[in-house]
Amino acid sequence: MRFLLTHLVTFATTVLLVLSIIEQVIFACPPSGYMPVQTFRDQMEQEDVTVIASLDSSNAPNGIENDNGSSTFTIVKVLSTSTKSTLKPGDVIQKDRYEAGVISDLFLMTGICQNNHDVNKRLNEDRNPSLKRIETSHLAASDFLWNSPLPASSELVSYLEGISPTMERVDQLRYFQEYLESPNPHVGDDAFSEISRLSYDELVAFSPYMNPEKLRDYINNKNTNITRIGHYGVMLGLSGDASDARMLEERIRLNGESFRVGIDGLMKGYLLLARENGISLLIETKIRPLSDLNSGVPFSEGYAAIQALRFAADEMGEEQIGQEKVNEAMRLVLDCPELADLVILDLARWEDWSIADRLVEMFHDERFHQHGNQKAIVIYFMTVLDADMSKPSHPDDATIEKANTFIEEVQTSKPGLLRHARNLYR
Repeated sequence: MRFLLTHLVTFATTVLLVLSIIEQVIFACPPSGYMPVQTFRDQMEQEDVTVIASLDSSNAPNGIENDNGSSTFTIVKVLSTSTKSTLKPGDVIQKDRYEAGVISDLFLMTGICQNNHDVNKRLNEDRNPSLKRIETSHLAASDFLWNSPLPASSELVSYLEGISPTMERVDQLRYFQEYLESPNPHVGDDAFSEISRLSYDELVAFSPYMNPEKLRDYINNKNTNITRIGHYGVMLGLSGDASDARMLEERIRLNGESFRVGIDGLMKGYLLLARENGISLLIETKIRPLSDLNSGVPFSEGYAAIQALRFAADEMGEEQIGQEKVNEAMRLVLDCPELADLVILDLARWEDWSIADRLVEMFHDERFHQHGNQKAIVIYFMTVLDADMSKPSHPDDATIEKANTFIEEVQTSKPGLLRHARNLYR
């Protein structure tokens, strides 16, 4: 029964961690992992021309071979152009393709100069360095290859008209910030993508211009896209105050749900505000309970806490939270066989050589015989042997001797494990 229970717990933990990792990869920002997408500003900078046009006519295919139908648009506004074109409102765009839509409705359209398209195609085919991108004057609508149009509501048009590639970067970000959680999905998604792609250092630089009042509303509004909550948590941590720390603490203490999207971002925001006191809360509410199956704290919450601790060490730095305080919290995760391997490599990376004796004991403890734990322990001792001895944080002679003895033992008892670990370590 105990064997079955152990494996069920391991399986459940794996599922929760996979869900959490997927959420990290897809939904959060670089501090919380959001995967950036191409924005409207990107399109304006990359395409030769971007316009708003109204649909004049749309003729469906008549069933004849090679007949794709046709559509006609009239340019209403030229948003951007990287060519010396003569495009202007009133010019007509002819497309040899049926485009569905209501006559007179507005669409966002982007195009690339056909000469440039032909050159780029040949560059890809021939790798001919003598072919260069053509800058041509007096280009008309017929000189462009037009991409599929995107229906443009009045809200989207207004938003696009305010995007200027020449605007100072901080002014661009302040503009996009005003449209976060816009009810128009195209606008809200685009604005969030612009903000969420910022690195942590860029977010710090932008923090004086953030609007903590709106961020509080976003976090507490049940209608907010839950995949953005974590990012808003980090932003509030950079711009909020003590009352926000208390609000985030209340959210963190909740454990009723098995998986909460964005909770790692709220933890990161809390650490930005509470500093080392925040670490103490994570230890109390998330880390220590991990080793107790009856604690009621889901493993996904523990994994989120681990992510927040990594953020504290790798992004916030020693001046905000001491590294030893982070290591202290991470070492407690070693009590949890299901998550230990996740932190062993972090502790090695942070040059915490104090756990060497404990890892030797864990290696021989049947509770830690999962392959992930065994492999992480081997890699830890490889890291000891590769440590830079010129640094003040280098391991002492006793730890190096222990590492050599351990690796020799593994070479004899589990050579396959050692080979696998070495392949990963490289």
